[in-house]
Amino acid sequence: MIYAVIDIGTNSTRLYTAEINKGCQRALDKGLETTRLGQDGLDGLLKEEPMERTAASVARFAKRAQDAGAAKVFIYATAAVREAANQKDFARLIKLGTGLDLDIISGETEALIAYLGAAGEKDNRAVIDIGGGSTEVIIKKGEIRSLSLKLGAVRMMEKYGAEQLDEERIDQAARYADGIIAQYEEISPRGAQELIGVSGTPTTIAGIKLALKEYQPERIQGLKLTLPEIHSAAKRLLGASLAERKSITGMPPERADILQYGSLILWRFMTLYGYEQLTVSDDDSLKGYIKYMILKGGITE
Repeated sequence: MIYAVIDIGTNSTRLYTAEINKGCQRALDKGLETTRLGQDGLDGLLKEEPMERTAASVARFAKRAQDAGAAKVFIYATAAVREAANQKDFARLIKLGTGLDLDIISGETEALIAYLGAAGEKDNRAVIDIGGGSTEVIIKKGEIRSLSLKLGAVRMMEKYGAEQLDEERIDQAARYADGIIAQYEEISPRGAQELIGVSGTPTTIAGIKLALKEYQPERIQGLKLTLPEIHSAAKRLLGASLAERKSITGMPPERADILQYGSLILWRFMTLYGYEQLTVSDDDSLKGYIKYMILKGGITE
């Protein structure tokens, strides 16, 4: 059977269509559109234009999946929507455009599907998922512990701007991030056998490292990034102008205004919790949501 998942994030809307056979997934189609649902809306109210363009993107992806033979299309939304006072208005837009219900998932569920997508059933792993509006950290040592905090690349861009920062402003941004990242101490995220990074920040840093002119998931999956490499990438990006960032090989232009902050969050997290290396995963919460729905009985093979 073929199933599809649409992920509505603060920064982008993504599609994943897969054939499911005995719990195994064979990817058939992936899509991404930078829709910026959280634009000027991280004060708790989604704005009309970002809602409309995101709903239009979701409708396009839903039709694309249905045309490909998807038996069911799941749509879920993360930080920007769950924090919004007008989330019901947005859910109605999605229903109107697709005929489908919107699953507004909790931070805990967002963390769980990130782990399921990146690490599956493996134990003694930690996963970090840096989004536009929130960052989820998950560690499994026998049991799963997770924490979602309001720290994200779009959120930081709205606070510090899209242009280059001088050393003083970089220090300010790092201290701000450190103050929030310290709260992950609650779940004791140190000492996992492997730290896995999902979402656009680590995959784009990997693409820049490999100087990829086009995204190649088979080269990204499993790539190792060291802490010095991530630190260097963060400092380079934070100190570059928006135009300079857009010119970097491997940089999608639509990520050029926020990647420096995702990189800073990743650098500071690894520094504070003692991780010297990160494994990059192209498998993420989209794949994890399919696994989550199988566990819940929402997918019947």
